Amino acid sequence: MLILYNIQNHFSGTPVFDQWVMSGFNFIAAWPILFLGLFDRDLNKEYVKRHPETYAPGPNNEYITNRTIFRWIFLVLIHALIIFYGTMPSVTQQGGMNSGYMGLMKGSNKDRPGDGEGSDIKVFGTLIYSILIVVLVYKVLFECRSLIHGKFPSFTCRKNVGEGFGSRLAYTWVGVSYGSFLALLFFLYGYGYLARFKSLVALVDYVGVTVHMFNNRSVSWMLMLVIPIAACAVDVAMKVFSNMFYPTQIQIHAEIQAAEIAVKRKNRKK
Repeated sequence: MLILYNIQNHFSGTPVFDQWVMSGFNFIAAWPILFLGLFDRDLNKEYVKRHPETYAPGPNNEYITNRTIFRWIFLVLIHALIIFYGTMPSVTQQGGMNSGYMGLMKGSNKDRPGDGEGSDIKVFGTLIYSILIVVLVYKVLFECRSLIHGKFPSFTCRKNVGEGFGSRLAYTWVGVSYGSFLALLFFLYGYGYLARFKSLVALVDYVGVTVHMFNNRSVSWMLMLVIPIAACAVDVAMKVFSNMFYPTQIQIHAEIQAAEIAVKRKNRKK
């Protein structure tokens, strides 16, 4: 998206993201990856013990193939294009921002476009940055295989009680989605608050950006809902196609395991 913005500004080198917002990317994006690495598992432990051949794809290098690598590169390009060009027309004056949003502005008695409509580079950059975080959260949610609700409490540290700490937390999806999104809001609002201090001169350009984007412009929330879904729709379509016509060994075993679980549940009901 940095490259796409440079195309718009004739390669002047101006970054679309604020430098401190961009530096916080690893902190915010780490939470979904952390929960995925800690609590995700492809197959149940009992199934793996009965089928040790499930470990074969790793040594056989089936996870990193040319088809897989090009698939991820293609998704990077698709996501960047959808996020950038899907957001830009809606937040710039050239894209048709008009007085139809006046009633949603802070202070509805304004009779001209004002704080609820206008957008600058800081607002635009922070918005597409936030949309990117949501896309990454969605990616983790449908890439992992441990989207379980479980029972309260999520872990008990006792064997055969609830999910158990030694197994996996019962709220993996909560940590992945809410944890990342709340970290994003905490970071952006905290940054906007610190920018108000006169002693922190380097942050002065960010004063009011978060409040303007989230509090005064409903279009920001609508774009954060619609754009990630549009971007991830490509992922879902490709994943369905891949699972149907080019399934991996893990995918095949996962379907066999799902069939076994369905039979066990049916027998319990009987």
